[in-house]
Amino acid sequence: MKATARKKLMDYNRKSIDKLRRWSDLLWNRDSVPDPGSPKAAWEPLYQAGLLRKAQLVEFAFYMGHCRNAEVAQWDGSKFWYIRRKTGDTYAESICHPEDDNGFDLFLPLSRLVAENGETIPGKANNHA
Repeated sequence: MKATARKKLMDYNRKSIDKLRRWSDLLWNRDSVPDPGSPKAAWEPLYQAGLLRKAQLVEFAFYMGHCRNAEVAQWDGSKFWYIRRKTGDTYAESICHPEDDNGFDLFLPLSRLVAENGETIPGKANNHA
């Protein structure tokens, strides 16, 4: 990989990480984040601040974001999947996007992950139950 391409990639990923840190600060201020089950309009300020809408997501791509148990998840076209580790067990767990708020934890996608070669990480079709 050329040095300029690597620098662009590193800058992109650094900006994504900085965005995630700013979002983490925002999320710790619970007054600014709607509770699950809130009206859809309550999420609009977060979309304006950079939260990705479902229409922006690419099927089977990986996203950096935030939920209670993960900061990276894969979008399957209808929900996110992430690896959950709990009491010594490891398993795949699904979680909704805010537009499909079901009253439980939600994954807040902030940016699509990019591979070291500068390409977006495409993911692959998984057979999730």
